[in-house]
Amino acid sequence: GTLTVKTGGCASTTYNISITVNKAPSITTQPSDVTKCSGETAVFSAAASGTPTPTIQWQVNSGSGWGNISNATNNSYSVNASSSNNGYQYRAVYTNTCGSVNANAATLTLGSAPTVSTQPSNTSVCPNTSASFTASASGANTMQWQVNSGSGWSDISGATNNSYSFTATSGDDEKMYRIVYTNSCGTTYSNSGTLSMNTSPTMLTQPSSNSAAAGSNITFSAAANGTPTPTVQ
Repeated sequence: GTLTVKTGGCASTTYNISITVNKAPSITTQPSDVTKCSGETAVFSAAASGTPTPTIQWQVNSGSGWGNISNATNNSYSVNASSSNNGYQYRAVYTNTCGSVNANAATLTLGSAPTVSTQPSNTSVCPNTSASFTASASGANTMQWQVNSGSGWSDISGATNNSYSFTATSGDDEKMYRIVYTNSCGTTYSNSGTLSMNTSPTMLTQPSSNSAAAGSNITFSAAANGTPTPTVQ
């Protein structure tokens, strides 16, 4: 603005002056919730406008109220995620001569490796029929079925869903199957399920011809094996 000062008579002096209107802080960027694995760095960021430029103080709430964090006076605050600060809340407080404003609270959540909720079960089928194994887990980004035929575990190509189905043959008898769940925090292996192959009944002993007097008892005998044990009629 312009200020004119009259010194007497017709003389005057004109001065240019600047007037600054202060404004209380206003949050322009709110911090967001963060999920990190143990040992990883969680970063919370916020921003605010105001005149004069607001000062910044980050605070933490561990469940018993808000408290200042020493030396946390920038727009971003970093902390290592661990079990000790899982669930803690963080916020930035902006202050100038016109007032103070709190950013929204953001929560730090500690991530973890996947948790298997459904384990695969043992199963038995007849040769050349479909065999299926099913499992489920929470927190998994990827999944991979594996097979162990007696010489160690190996990935099954294309078996990347919670269920794995295939046509079983006699060569698959007693093979074990499991699923591997993975996310950024680690890997979890399910229990193994074993495939048992059923076999058709095979006669071991054929009944023989026999004779008896009228009205007396006569016995016929036979035997067979198979998996599962055959019923007899």
